[in-house]
Amino acid sequence: MARLLHHPLRELRGVGSDPVPEHVVVRLSGEITSTNVGRIGASLRTALRSRPAVLEIDLGEVIHISGDGAVVFFTALREARARGTRMIVTNVRGRALDALRQLGLARVLVMHEGDGPRESGPGNR
Repeated sequence: MARLLHHPLRELRGVGSDPVPEHVVVRLSGEITSTNVGRIGASLRTALRSRPAVLEIDLGEVIHISGDGAVVFFTALREARARGTRMIVTNVRGRALDALRQLGLARVLVMHEGDGPRESGPGNR
């Protein structure tokens, strides 16, 4: 079962009374399957509500992504684009990387095998 951890890096952008995080990190671990995709999706939607400039999904501790579980990445990418948020997926390795490539997500997601640079690419604004 995947564990979730939100880690907003709070750097203010724009003017206003409410701080807006520049970069929000959601760290996932374990398996991403149909049994937990609803909870993971809710967590990603919560992270997107603050309209961060960047939403980073860290898969460093993910050991398996099923086809049903991968739907969460398509949904999050659609919502991120609608909010003007750049979405990147970091620390993608092993079986998780293989699954994302096999499902065609490597074509639409900005993915980094490590922490990765933060430059533009597919899936961004």
